[in-house]
Amino acid sequence: DLIPANPCRVRGAGSVKRATKTEIPTPAEVRSLAEEMGITRNNDGSVRVLEHGKYKVMTLVSAWCGLRFGETTELRRKDIVMKAPPQTEEAPDPRVVPVVIKVRRGVTQVKGEFIVGPPKSDAGIRDVVIPQSVRNEFADYLATLPEDPEVLVFPGSRSGEHMNQTSLYKPWNRTRANVGLPNLRWHDLRHFAGTTAAQTGATIAEVQGRLGHSTAQAAMRYQHAASGRDAQIAELLSRMAEPTDD
Repeated sequence: DLIPANPCRVRGAGSVKRATKTEIPTPAEVRSLAEEMGITRNNDGSVRVLEHGKYKVMTLVSAWCGLRFGETTELRRKDIVMKAPPQTEEAPDPRVVPVVIKVRRGVTQVKGEFIVGPPKSDAGIRDVVIPQSVRNEFADYLATLPEDPEVLVFPGSRSGEHMNQTSLYKPWNRTRANVGLPNLRWHDLRHFAGTTAAQTGATIAEVQGRLGHSTAQAAMRYQHAASGRDAQIAELLSRMAEPTDD
């Protein structure tokens, strides 16, 4: 605050375009991505379902809950709130399912070392409600893990420690190509979470809170128009223009 303005000026720096365009998958494509991440295809064309479905569930949680990669891979059993659904005499359901993810930490990798710390900002500390459509599959996966509250929910494939992001590349690259989204980045699942939340009618503040952004401007970057949405808007506008019986 010793001078009124920053003397450094870079011509055009405020209008730099992204090198790659953000791709927003549809809900159906997210389901296809998750299913594909849950299998491996052999050279003879046969398909083998991967044990426990870790990558499948990780894809669903990342897409529908909007967690960052480092937040997802630092999740532990103690961070998952489990709850039984409301019981009815007609259809009693004693099953306990995950309903909330308590984001309290994240992990980064620096020079090969995993460093656990708080999220990027205070806003990153949040409770994320898990959509009903994801809960049963998430519960099935959690049932395969040890009961230890400190166990990682999505550990590295072999070590049981934190997952290295490069270990995700092989199944992810194969999956996105097979689904027809060869340029889709893992982080685009987080964009999907923000976009779909906005389409439900969530306010900027609500999207900001769900994704853990410290500013409204950051949350707005995730509110992209999904494919086909404009046609839906036009249809609704057309209905508004129709004459009524009054």
